[in-house]
Amino acid sequence: MNAYRISGILITLALLFYGYRGELIDVNEGAGWDGRLYASYTAHLDRSLEEKAINSYRFQRVLTSVVINKVMKAMDIPFTVPNIVAGFRLFNLLLLMLGLLYYYLISRRLKLSAELEFLGLAALFWCYPVLKMPFFNPIITDAAAFTMGLMVTYHFLCNQRIVNVLLILAGSFIFPTFILFGLLLLFPAEEFKANTSPKRMERLVLPALFLIAFVVVYFGFQNQFADTYSNINPTNRKLLFISVLLALGYMYQIGAFLPDFSNFKDALSKVKWIYLVPIVLIILFIKYMTATYTSPNPENIGGGRYLINIVKQAVANPGVFLVSHIIYFGWLPLMLIFAGKEMVNAIRSLGYGVAILLAGVGFMSLGSESRQLINFYPVFVVAALLALQKKQALKPWVLALFGVSSLILSRFWYSITGYGDLGVNLTEWPAQRYFQVFGPWMSNSTYAMNLFICLIAVSVILILQKTGNLLDPIPVKSVVQTKPTNKRK
Repeated sequence: MNAYRISGILITLALLFYGYRGELIDVNEGAGWDGRLYASYTAHLDRSLEEKAINSYRFQRVLTSVVINKVMKAMDIPFTVPNIVAGFRLFNLLLLMLGLLYYYLISRRLKLSAELEFLGLAALFWCYPVLKMPFFNPIITDAAAFTMGLMVTYHFLCNQRIVNVLLILAGSFIFPTFILFGLLLLFPAEEFKANTSPKRMERLVLPALFLIAFVVVYFGFQNQFADTYSNINPTNRKLLFISVLLALGYMYQIGAFLPDFSNFKDALSKVKWIYLVPIVLIILFIKYMTATYTSPNPENIGGGRYLINIVKQAVANPGVFLVSHIIYFGWLPLMLIFAGKEMVNAIRSLGYGVAILLAGVGFMSLGSESRQLINFYPVFVVAALLALQKKQALKPWVLALFGVSSLILSRFWYSITGYGDLGVNLTEWPAQRYFQVFGPWMSNSTYAMNLFICLIAVSVILILQKTGNLLDPIPVKSVVQTKPTNKRK
């Protein structure tokens, strides 16, 4: 093992165990808000199913509760809230350790250099949703979704579709959006060629969709647009025009991921139609299970409400969605400032499935509740590493700076509890000690602080790049293992 890998593994394991032994949210005996429901499902699983006490939305996040329930029963552990919380904490720790193993399998598969492997480790694991969230507020399914996202990514790279069918089936009862990974079943990891012009018509698709959605929501659903459900931060209407422009610009950039319209025929020829069968069967199975075991009174989080929430969150403050993602996940998106073309080519090297998936997830990322994207984050990181692989090696001191700043941003060291009630006035302090990293609840002052942090980071990266201090003159030699390029006819 090289020094980067040894130090990376040891530091990550130490940080995970530090989090595991760290502070716990002081709401509902450590169960949190949504977690109190999943704690109840864990303790009374059979009765919850018999009485249809679980709504359809939460039923698609219930698998971790089922696992904890079965393990606690087998070990004859009493179903008290502290015991359930401890069970989820331990389960999250084990899942993240499994995710760490899968990351190194991915690194070996892609033949990443030692420097890029370290960068990917810091990007994936040295961030708030891994080092803080799974242990501070443990009764949620984010850690499971993250690790299963890593697993799906690895088995996709290995072309092991049968394994991914099973993972998507299980993941659909951990995170509702897991079914979107079905695109990776339909399309192989085969590179495709497309126009590299920045003025492609295809780049206007996502901005047009957002603009239509915004007009419909703003003028047709004004009450819901103005609704500050769950005490979220209201839309800053004075800056609404700027917010819309930034969202349109962001969608234009994400639109670069889409294939050309002229690729349509080639894309159809690459589809593995046989795998449409398990996708349909999984959807039907989800429908059957929810119809059989869930409450007839669904939670108001359907497709229409989800789209309204995305539009609201996208324009609450200028660029708040991007600020939120960087604060939550870390600096890696900013590293792509000088590797935009390489990012597009890296996505194309992974095939149509990844291109369409990341374009769709890009639209979803207009929503500023970053944790909703946790299952897709590993796919994004893999594409980013492949993009940086086409550049020159990052200098060691730059990697050290990235690692240290990632740890600072992860807030693993930051104390949240002990300053007052976190459940009162969520956009005020002390509740902002917890909610400052979640876009919908990010107050105007916290947004300004986080925006300032992001702008400083962008400035540092641009200065380093311009002065030639960002990259090492020795080029990276590793290449991604994909099937031969398919030439366009």
